[in-house]
Amino acid sequence: MNTPFDNESLAWAWATGIFEGEGHISYGQYTKRHQAHPAYRRALVMGMTDEDTVRRFHKVVGCGTVAHKAPPADKPEWKDFWRWQCASRADIAHVLSHMLPMLGERRSAKALELLANPARYGNERNKSHCLKGHPLSGENLYESGGRRHCRECRREHSRRYEAANREKRNSPRRGKV
Repeated sequence: MNTPFDNESLAWAWATGIFEGEGHISYGQYTKRHQAHPAYRRALVMGMTDEDTVRRFHKVVGCGTVAHKAPPADKPEWKDFWRWQCASRADIAHVLSHMLPMLGERRSAKALELLANPARYGNERNKSHCLKGHPLSGENLYESGGRRHCRECRREHSRRYEAANREKRNSPRRGKV
């Protein structure tokens, strides 16, 4: 039966039950190859093979994205997979504020840990030095886009970039006489 929910609390109770059974809270530190600084990944994730249930869940929670994953070519017997994910800090707080009173003990503990731990929640304010050991304070600190940056590392990067591209700028263009 695919009837709409008659009230918001019933909808959130349904979504919490789906999340309790099929979802997970993911967080942890990782470093990408092209990044010098480690980052923190945080997300609420729920996935299954029933597209209509995932889309309905997405509509109830009102945030996040839904992605489709087709089965591998060598596994034609596998079903299509649908995944909802929510990764922004504000959206995670919104979803957990509705679900937390209804979550089981294990997921409640993980949700509270995620919300209470600023380092795992992406807060860089506690860093005193960059990865190269330069202080992140005073004249060496600048903020852009809500993030803190090291001026000395920026200068070193600019010097390397200029040196690597100096020859390109001074050489004549191809095809021009």
